[in-house]
Amino acid sequence: MPKKGGKGKGKKVEKPSWMSDEIFELSQNLPQLIDNFRGPSDKNTTPPTITKTQAGFFLWQQLFSGDKKNIAKRDEAIKLECIEVAVKNISSEDVAERCPATGVLTTLIETEAGRETMLAARPSPIPTLLNNLSEGTASLVTYTCGVLRILASSPDTKPKLLKAMRDWNWGPLVNALRLHKSMPMFGGNAASANAAITFQYLVGEEPKPEEGLSSADKAAMQMAQEETVLRGGVEAFVDICLHKSPAQAKTAAVEALHQILQSTKSNTVKQSFLSSEGIEAMVRIMSNSFLPLPARGAAAGCLWVILLPESKSGDQMAKGQEQDVLPGAPDFRTLGLDQEGAQLNIEEQLVDEDVKALVMHRAKLIANAGGIRHLVQLCQGPEGPLPIATPKGLETEASGKKGKKGKKGKKGKKKAGKLEPGMAEAQTYGSGCLRLMSLKEKCKQEIFACGSVRYLTPLLESKIHHVRWNTRQVLLNLAMVPRYATEMTLYKVPDYITGANIPRRTWAWERPFTAPTTSSTDSKSSGLDGTQRPATAPDTEMAKLP
Repeated sequence: MPKKGGKGKGKKVEKPSWMSDEIFELSQNLPQLIDNFRGPSDKNTTPPTITKTQAGFFLWQQLFSGDKKNIAKRDEAIKLECIEVAVKNISSEDVAERCPATGVLTTLIETEAGRETMLAARPSPIPTLLNNLSEGTASLVTYTCGVLRILASSPDTKPKLLKAMRDWNWGPLVNALRLHKSMPMFGGNAASANAAITFQYLVGEEPKPEEGLSSADKAAMQMAQEETVLRGGVEAFVDICLHKSPAQAKTAAVEALHQILQSTKSNTVKQSFLSSEGIEAMVRIMSNSFLPLPARGAAAGCLWVILLPESKSGDQMAKGQEQDVLPGAPDFRTLGLDQEGAQLNIEEQLVDEDVKALVMHRAKLIANAGGIRHLVQLCQGPEGPLPIATPKGLETEASGKKGKKGKKGKKGKKKAGKLEPGMAEAQTYGSGCLRLMSLKEKCKQEIFACGSVRYLTPLLESKIHHVRWNTRQVLLNLAMVPRYATEMTLYKVPDYITGANIPRRTWAWERPFTAPTTSSTDSKSSGLDGTQRPATAPDTEMAKLP
């Protein structure tokens, strides 16, 4: 131990008791490890003394950690052509040599320089990596998915990866999603998570304008979605969300699934989603508070797409389809901007009884799965729901006592809280689902019983256009029940919502809407002969109103 008050030396790596001094010294020497990793070659300064597999695992161990010391080692390994050696070894006939070589690549390509060096190698390593998904073991599949995850998540390499996968069978990558069930103790969980994240970036991420993707790149992304659906990717994503799997895999799977459902215009994907228990899976995602809010919002987005009205041909009937914008869904490129004239009346699409019956049937499935309560909770704003209200006043949930009045200050609206990441999408899709489900009487009762008024009322002042529009429609549907409308007044819901179901005759009009009518018999004595005709009383005209 260092002396008290002095500086301690860096922690040294202790030699394992079973390892010889020569092997331990070699395991700490980066240039000699790369020479052994290369195998017999004219570039080696010393002849190999251990196998490529051993050298690969020693290299992987040295480069794995992300501390500053190992980052410097990574830069040195790149200069010593370690990436080129690893690219050569991933195509070895011995699977035992491919595993450490792929693992070494995962550590070295985390930097842009490492990815450029890897893709510049000849022959191209991407086809070899894709072939290893179907020819290797579960461990090799795990490490290969790790490399693909890094390439897919990097904007500089994602287009090149999609181009290389254009003519490739996506089945092995889809099969990697299911390894969390077949081989959970042999790298299956990691393989499933890496594969799901790869899909998340390849098919589940909307391209941004600043990325500058060409039409060929966009066509490649569309091809990726079609191949994923064709190879059973929708069922695999639902399976990850439905059963025990890593949280990272669930988050990536639900976001990829949402993008696929949102992009398709046919009914095939929806049927695959429903037949594989997709509704139950999305309800489980929404109920998992340990998952991030964007993932739970994406699950609500999946249910929203499922609820959208469809024509008999399977295409969505909602307006705005020409611009590839889902009705009621936020435009993520201009999220937060209030676009006038963009209010979409989805209820008008339910005039067709067959279409309405299908939508209400799916609403019933979501309600039976227990999804209403979680959809209501996703509508929560930055400041939370309103406190529970009683006829005497507002009371907090914790104490049950009337809250103290704040000090009077300057007049004006209270500044709204800042939205958390994913909160805008969660509010939009959650309120959108409730908007359609509130058209069904039984669902309306459960929506009100879950305290939806407390969650939705603050959203009437949201800056997001679709959130406000969906919220108004839900509250209007609830106000059709007089008992609900009476309780909604306790939360200061605007009169134009709570009074929407009151007959017009109950309002005390000061004057009729139209001028008093005159008959043909009155025309002779109404100003033509110089006499004044008496005016009709307003009460008499009000009695004629329906």
